[in-house]
Amino acid sequence: MTGPLSKYASLNAFIRARKSKLPSPELLRTIQRSTTIDEVFLHLRSTVFAGIDEIYRKTADIMQVELELTLQEIREHRAVAAHARGAVQKMARALLMRYEIEAVKNVLRLLFDRLIRGRPVADAPPYLLTATIVYPISWSELMHAESFAEVCTMLNHTPYGETIAPHLGAIAANGQLFFCEVALDKLYYRHLLESISRIGGNDKCIAERIIALEIDLKNISRILRMKTYYRLTHEQMIAVLIPGGRFSGKIDMPQAIDRTRVGTVLKDALRAAYPHVAPLLSSSHEHAGDSFSLIDALLEHILDIEAEKLLKGFPFNIGIVLAYSIIYGRLSARVRFLLNAGHYGTFVPQRKERS
Repeated sequence: MTGPLSKYASLNAFIRARKSKLPSPELLRTIQRSTTIDEVFLHLRSTVFAGIDEIYRKTADIMQVELELTLQEIREHRAVAAHARGAVQKMARALLMRYEIEAVKNVLRLLFDRLIRGRPVADAPPYLLTATIVYPISWSELMHAESFAEVCTMLNHTPYGETIAPHLGAIAANGQLFFCEVALDKLYYRHLLESISRIGGNDKCIAERIIALEIDLKNISRILRMKTYYRLTHEQMIAVLIPGGRFSGKIDMPQAIDRTRVGTVLKDALRAAYPHVAPLLSSSHEHAGDSFSLIDALLEHILDIEAEKLLKGFPFNIGIVLAYSIIYGRLSARVRFLLNAGHYGTFVPQRKERS
């Protein structure tokens, strides 16, 4: 039987070498003091994000830069998977489905604008991800589909076609993609958890704990969206939550649909799932929106701590793959935010330190 040292030695060395090229918290704080996008690019030249400034200089298109950041994430995942073996490699590859599902969602939204709302849409927007990620998909053909049923037919060689098909009636009748997107998210996490289930042992427990945190974050966002834009029964709310989270299963749904109680209900669920953050939830006077922000921030904080703990702790387990994926993705999102702030001139002025 392969031991953890031989199983993860090469992968651990690769990830630690790559992590050393990620922007440090100190560098991110320095970038936040930037006043122009050129300053942001200058600071990123010593990191894995070096070179994206060339795209901006050629196009002046921030969406093209964002596309390149997404492509970099995909390449990074593939590189990690290439250094893994067996079931660990399959799980690393399963993480790639996230990007393909987001690409499918983007196409569906563009088609929704054209087919349902009657808005003109460019044949192939330059920011649309069209690379092969997991399955061979003809993205240009999808963009020219004349119906969502045709989309399902074009995707029948992937799990996406059969996932979208049951929602065709709702798309036409209700004029919304929300429940279709929910189904695609559930597909991703089901696929990922299935790949984790084949690993076994302590690795399986570590991976499930981290993914449960991710699912909880996703579900919090979903509850907020449902509370803001939809009026659903508690059975409908349960149906759209992604299974596998710790926090989500402890929510009192009949109480959660009461808009005046939802903040308190979510705090109670968070205390039950993550007791060590209970002291941070002591305030009981926030508005529901503030409660959502607090809970969302706390879950992100827990996820950050768990990821850093895994990378700094015993290095020969599956946690290093998931931790690096989380840290890289969150840093990439932060870089997007800072580049957009530079592009649109929305940097928040920093207070000068007193001398």
